[in-house]
Amino acid sequence: MGDSALRCRPSGQWTAGTPACRVVKCSELHVIEPGMMNCSNPWGNFSYGSTCSFHCPEGQLLNGSARTACQENGQWSTPMPACQGPLTIQQALTYFGGAVASTIGLVTCGTLLTLLRKRFRQKDDGENPLNPQSHLGTYGVFSNAAFDPSP
Repeated sequence: MGDSALRCRPSGQWTAGTPACRVVKCSELHVIEPGMMNCSNPWGNFSYGSTCSFHCPEGQLLNGSARTACQENGQWSTPMPACQGPLTIQQALTYFGGAVASTIGLVTCGTLLTLLRKRFRQKDDGENPLNPQSHLGTYGVFSNAAFDPSP
């Protein structure tokens, strides 16, 4: 902080105040269990140039970057990773239960749609006299002399 170059005036005074150095620090990292962290801090804990590497116990996967570094702007180069292990029994049952419920819902909906389609496409059995396509139980052309317009 301050000027990078100073000159001594003829009066014996410096042209500016004495500059000072300030350490660039990043936020302190806290590993999320069961993850493990190993850091190298050449100029103090979590300061510029510090690097940290992460790994997980056997059987778990690292979700994120395996390495991060403290940059000159005081920010870590990558976000903190986390270990992701196999599903617990409760998690597995929750996911399985959701899948079963979804499947049952789809089957029920499909069955209902099939029944509705069948009902609306049901063939005329001739028992509905209001239906204009009713064949009255037999096929053919019928005429009624009382309504026949020809003399």
